Amino acid sequence: MLLLPGLLFAQHKKHPKKPAYNEEAEIALLRKHYDCFYTGKYSVEQRNEFYPFNTAGKIQLLSFMQPYDRFGDKEPTDGGPMYVQQADSSYAINESRVVIRLTLGKTDIDSLTNILYNYGFTPIRKPRTNVILINEPNGCYEPRSALLFLDVEGKVKEYIEYCFSCQGMSKSSQKISGYVMCNGKYEMLRQFFFNKGLTFGIRLRN
Repeated sequence: MLLLPGLLFAQHKKHPKKPAYNEEAEIALLRKHYDCFYTGKYSVEQRNEFYPFNTAGKIQLLSFMQPYDRFGDKEPTDGGPMYVQQADSSYAINESRVVIRLTLGKTDIDSLTNILYNYGFTPIRKPRTNVILINEPNGCYEPRSALLFLDVEGKVKEYIEYCFSCQGMSKSSQKISGYVMCNGKYEMLRQFFFNKGLTFGIRLRN
């Protein structure tokens, strides 16, 4: 009986006091999770198996005007939609709004898929908060850049368009998946377009 208090004391010391809950710190941790983190998870071969890269005969970068834009002496003669779906499910491009259309080589495609698929969310411990963060476009959705996926006949079968000014995007199909738009990926894609000479409507951040 004389040893009991000592045993109780020893057991008590084995359970350190939990750190005080800090909501601000937990939200900051959650925000960090959405920042881009390079995983290197997929090889070139694996990245090329994601749809629509695995079916494309050619991949192009597209820079285009909104109906109210002007590029030098050029302005759109057709203010209609940028893509018009055809009977065979391909898309006709509104050529009057096109500024530049560039076909990518193998090295460029490798760099592009590396950005899309090998950057994901930053790994963190589970945050102690019920706060839900929603990433919404910052401003009006006015896209001027796109990826085009063409078949072997040169028809546009799928597209992904980007509004780099508001950080928003639109896809032609929900089948296009397998990557996440972590914080920083829009900037990487914006730099990719810019470096390939598709600078219209793109302002690089400092």
